[in-house]
Amino acid sequence: MAYIIPILKSGDSARRVDIVIVAEGYTQAEREKFVADANTFVTTFLGQENARLNAPFSTYQGFFNATALFYASEQSGTDQPNNGIAVNTYFSASQHGSDGRLLYGDGAKVEQEVASVLASNAHELVIVLVNTPLYGGAGGSIAWASAGNRLASELALHEIGHSFAGLQDEYVDTVTAPNFPLSATAFKNSAHVTDSLSRIPWQDWMGYVDGELGVIGTYEGGYYRSTGVWRATQNSKMLFLDVPFSAPEKEAFALKYYQAIGDYLSVTSNFPGMYTAVTPNDNLFSYTWKLNSSLIQHTDRATIFDAYGNGAYSVGNGLTLTTLDDTGVIRKNLQSTQQVETINIATAVKQVDTVSYTASLGDANQIIRFSEANNLIQFAENQAASKIYFDGGAGTDTLKFGNHLVSTPHLYLNRLDTGTTMLGFQDANSWAVRNIENLQFQDFSVNLNIHYNASTITKAQLSDLTDLYVAFFNRIPDADGLNYWIDQFKAGKSLANIGNSFYEAAIGYTALTGYSANMTPESLVNIVYKNVLGRTDGADPEGLTYWSGQLSSGAATPGTLVHSILESAHSFKGNVTWGWVADLLDNKAAVAEKFAVDWALNYLNSETSISQGMAIAKMVTPTDTQAAIALIGLSEGQILFI
Repeated sequence: MAYIIPILKSGDSARRVDIVIVAEGYTQAEREKFVADANTFVTTFLGQENARLNAPFSTYQGFFNATALFYASEQSGTDQPNNGIAVNTYFSASQHGSDGRLLYGDGAKVEQEVASVLASNAHELVIVLVNTPLYGGAGGSIAWASAGNRLASELALHEIGHSFAGLQDEYVDTVTAPNFPLSATAFKNSAHVTDSLSRIPWQDWMGYVDGELGVIGTYEGGYYRSTGVWRATQNSKMLFLDVPFSAPEKEAFALKYYQAIGDYLSVTSNFPGMYTAVTPNDNLFSYTWKLNSSLIQHTDRATIFDAYGNGAYSVGNGLTLTTLDDTGVIRKNLQSTQQVETINIATAVKQVDTVSYTASLGDANQIIRFSEANNLIQFAENQAASKIYFDGGAGTDTLKFGNHLVSTPHLYLNRLDTGTTMLGFQDANSWAVRNIENLQFQDFSVNLNIHYNASTITKAQLSDLTDLYVAFFNRIPDADGLNYWIDQFKAGKSLANIGNSFYEAAIGYTALTGYSANMTPESLVNIVYKNVLGRTDGADPEGLTYWSGQLSSGAATPGTLVHSILESAHSFKGNVTWGWVADLLDNKAAVAEKFAVDWALNYLNSETSISQGMAIAKMVTPTDTQAAIALIGLSEGQILFI
């Protein structure tokens, strides 16, 4: 009677290579020992920590299931005829040959037992573990290996090369050679040995530098013969243990994997307008999406395919996904790894032309496209329907939520390559928004563009822009405003010209900023000194005279004045006396980036943005930013751009 012990389950047996570890020579009392040995074997076979020796098994993580079958033997161990030892075991394993290294038993019984307890597609690769510390093993339709020897796993990998991948021994054994004629089908179909230099099965690999095995070529000796047979590499696991398989040998394994798993590709849609490839291991393939035979996307990353965002979503359109092995392990017959899935689009996009729309539960699992107006989209009370793809169109659009952001544990946002943002409160899969600029809560709004937009300029350039908010307003920026100025800067507007625009804006809020249209040059210089240099009394007499003179003569504008003073302030970095000035500016820039970029925040009106921005900036010191960040009211990790 077999005890079936699952070890690894990565998928349905119909789409996996199923490894079966069979117990031989273990008594009932040694069942747990067998389970431990089987787990060790599977880990050694498949684990990345042993990749040098087990590849390509470790390369194709996700392709395998593993099951252990325990059969209790009456006695422990194996027959050793050379030592006069005979034991009663379930599959009658015994050492053979003068050195005893050929170790096998009743293979037909193994196959019969395995077939009786496992489905026909659930035992492609069978290894019998023999409970002995003696070195030995054998290949054939199944592999046999000693479980207790240091080289047990290496020997098992070697034997699997025979039983699963159709590989041949590369060492010389003149006694064995007559039993393996060159006319044998297995030899003629070999991936790594040949008896003719005009028939080189590994031609696609010739000249390849195969790591520690050296250059792939034609090296005489193999298949138990010293002459008349050539192999692909000087060394390989089919010649010696404790070395890797050669590239042609790895390729033979990989092609067998694909034969075993068959149709490995499927496509799911967990969100309207978006599709995801499902494979045994998404890291192993290239992905080609086509619309009616026209290429839309080719990538080596298994990402969500945003069909709508790619302009490929319309009723009647036929999408196809083609996958191909992208590991580099396979060169010969690579096309045999290709799979194609077709997706027929049947659900139409819902068009909405009103500028104010309330989404309800009935909108779930739909794509909703709005007009080119400035649209406001919100949810019906207590009906935050999910799985909706919102396209705001060409206007400035807002998606409004009824809750406060400060009381929301998490807001997840994931910008796709198409520019569409996935978002949600539990994960980033509740809603998709495209051409929608802001999320509005009861206390803040979140700019959906700035996190990406800020990444398109350098950190130094971003700091230069946030410095202008400090210089003119002594405040941290809001995300909408900073995003606008990033666009202006990228369009070619200089920092000095942007500074002049800041001055024009500042005089519109005299009560908050202290700037006015009729202020004297001296007043302007004093405000800048207070904001930038932390001089509570304003400029020193010498500085006041110089800079006010520059303004009065027209040699400087408010923008160029601020730019020059900021440069001077940053030059104090590390200075014993004035280094705190640069530290203060750097800390204000850090808080500004946290608020406006990392969290992408705005207050809900201009007056609050200015007053609260000033209050937060006022809390920043040359040595501390935490008090200022605490004043914002959000915690680290509450807003997550992923």
